[in-house]
Amino acid sequence: MFQKSWFSAEKLLRNAKNWIFIGYSLPAADFEFKYLLKRVQLSRRDPPEFAVVSGGDMSDRAYQHYQRFFGRQIRKGENFFGRGLDKRALAYISGLLDS
Repeated sequence: MFQKSWFSAEKLLRNAKNWIFIGYSLPAADFEFKYLLKRVQLSRRDPPEFAVVSGGDMSDRAYQHYQRFFGRQIRKGENFFGRGLDKRALAYISGLLDS
């Protein structure tokens, strides 16, 4: 049953146009999930559009984690929002979902 959940997650990630992370710092301890994300990301012909919403004291650290993991696709002020789910973040995510 557990394996079916991972296969389902992989299929959803592979077909998703947008990957939106809210309140998730991408910690090193989640190595299985990170492996899944990276494997799917690298296997896609077209990369997903990203949106990352973080906040509080961990915002800068979360940005560093995402930047190191996904590279230049994560950009502060463009698709990384370090002040929580504010108007800018909502407008960006809304734009992703409308396209």
